[in-house]
Amino acid sequence: MIVSLFKILMCLAIAWGGYKYFADSRASSNQLSIDEKRSLEKLGLPTDGAVVVNRSSTVINADDVSSDPNIPFIPMPTPSGHSAAGVVVFAPANCTKAEGLRADEMMRQLEASGIPATRASSANFSGEGITPDVVKNLNSVMAGALPAVFVNGTGKANPSFAEVAAQYTKTK
Repeated sequence: MIVSLFKILMCLAIAWGGYKYFADSRASSNQLSIDEKRSLEKLGLPTDGAVVVNRSSTVINADDVSSDPNIPFIPMPTPSGHSAAGVVVFAPANCTKAEGLRADEMMRQLEASGIPATRASSANFSGEGITPDVVKNLNSVMAGALPAVFVNGTGKANPSFAEVAAQYTKTK
């Protein structure tokens, strides 16, 4: 009798553990996973109230990434607190060493060329004028390789200096 009761309790405990594991990991398809939360925190973005709009299975090694010149700068707002005229180079304080070095090199080249630029370790965007298209553009740039670079109302993930200089001249 006690052995049977013990077996039933063990089965219930195992079933409850399995339920909790799968319920927590698949609570909702639009809730952030732990990795997604870490990615947002790495970018300096808040995770409270954030939901997933579109997931991608693409894996990017941010330490070995080069800009795709076929992907243009796209329209998007400049991070709050920064001038919309000029260049903002975004790389959070907790980014990888390679990302930080790319941001440092971008700033060095911009300064040497006389292009006005600021470095940002956090990026917040005003709620005014934020449409679904703007959110899509923000997601594509901010989820890409760092640094994210904003030039006169446009943005791109990890552009080359030549791309930034050309975009600055074009939108000046």
